[in-house]
Order: sequence, then structure tokens, then C-alpha cells
Amino acid sequence: MRPTCSDCAKKHLSQATILLSEAKRGYPLHRTLALGHMAEAEEELIKEYPIQANKIRSRRIVMEKNPKDNNDMMQLIEMVDRECDSCAANVEICPTGKNFNHKLGKCV
Repeated sequence: MRPTCSDCAKKHLSQATILLSEAKRGYPLHRTLALGHMAEAEEELIKEYPIQANKIRSRRIVMEKNPKDNNDMMQLIEMVDRECDSCAANVEICPTGKNFNHKLGKCV
């Protein structure tokens, strides 16, 4: 499992927003790419923020079942920004193999 990175999750959701916009402009396969970025955002959060990751997953599943649903990602981006505070830039690997979190000042 990769280290949690809320900034990375927000980037994936931002990319999903752009791809959904392209899908509306006549590039329907971009919608599939957007759903893939949503799955990546889930993976970025699942370790430390499973509730938020599952909110993204639930939204993605609704969108997969309803091709006309191209809801804006801003609510999800705002949720991650508000509720998650973890970035891979703050993480190193400790000699023990655990992650060292600079914000926490310890291996986690």
C-alpha cells in the first residue's frame, strides 16, 4: 500500500474534472480516464482516510452505473482538502522499513 498523500488525491480528482469536461466536448473515452483518476484518488487515501476514500469510491460507482452523470469533482476535492492532511512529501522510509512522517516526527 502506498503512503497516504492527500495532495496527490486532490491532483487526481482535479485531473478527473478536466477529463470529464473533455468527455462532454465529444471525447467520450475521457470519461473512462476520469473514473480511473478517481480510483487513484481513492488509493492515495485508503490507508489513513478510509472514510473519505470510500466517499470517492461511492461517487465513482454511481458515475460508472450512470453514464450521463458527470458531476463536478469540486465537492470531493473540497472534502479531501478539509478532512485529510497527509502528503507524501512529508514521508520518508525509516531504517526499519516503516514510514517516517515529518509532521508527526516519528515512524508510522
